[in-house]
Parts: sequence; C-alpha cells; structure tokens
Amino acid sequence: MDLTLGFLVPDHQRKLFANINLLRANKDLTIGVVQNDPAFSRWIQRSLPLAEIIDVPSPRPFLRGEREDLDALVYSAEGGSAWTLIYPNYSIVVPENTHIKVPMAYPLPG
Repeated sequence: MDLTLGFLVPDHQRKLFANINLLRANKDLTIGVVQNDPAFSRWIQRSLPLAEIIDVPSPRPFLRGEREDLDALVYSAEGGSAWTLIYPNYSIVVPENTHIKVPMAYPLPG
C-alpha cells in the first residue's frame, strides 16, 4: 500500500497548505510529525527548510486544540482523512505538485 503525504490542518488554513510555494516562503511555520515518521520527516526538512519540525506522539492533542504551537501535522492523506471524520473542523490537504508516496506494509506471521 502507498501512503500519500498530506497536512492535517484546521479548515480555515486549507488554502495556505494547498500551495507548496506559499509554505516555502513562510518563515513562521511549526509542523508536527507524528511518531517521528522518517520518510515524511525527511521530505518536510528538505522541502520546507524554514519550518520548525516537532515530533509529536499522537495527532489527538492537536485536533483537540491543545497544541496551539503547531500550525499543521504531517500525516498520510489516507489516515488523516479518517481523523477528519472524528474532528470535522480539520481537513487533510495534499499540496499541489507534491505527489509524495511512501510504501507501507504490514508484516504478518507465516
């Protein structure tokens, strides 16, 4: 299965995160990465060098409004869309021209 890089953001910030060039120019972004995801972390650090990257253990505090220091969470679009069903004031945004896919697999016993 492939996961698509996306940003979990408050609804009112969807347009800001839809354009990667606007994000690159923003010097005041603080972005959370859930569980220190190495693939998405590397992409964010290379693509948004001005952003502050913070590892977070779970998206739930951000979605409850308890992490006001974060502007967005890097999350898979597939997983993030499930969170938006529980927290409808949030959206998952896949920025234009950034079709970043990461393979994922579940190991199972033989």
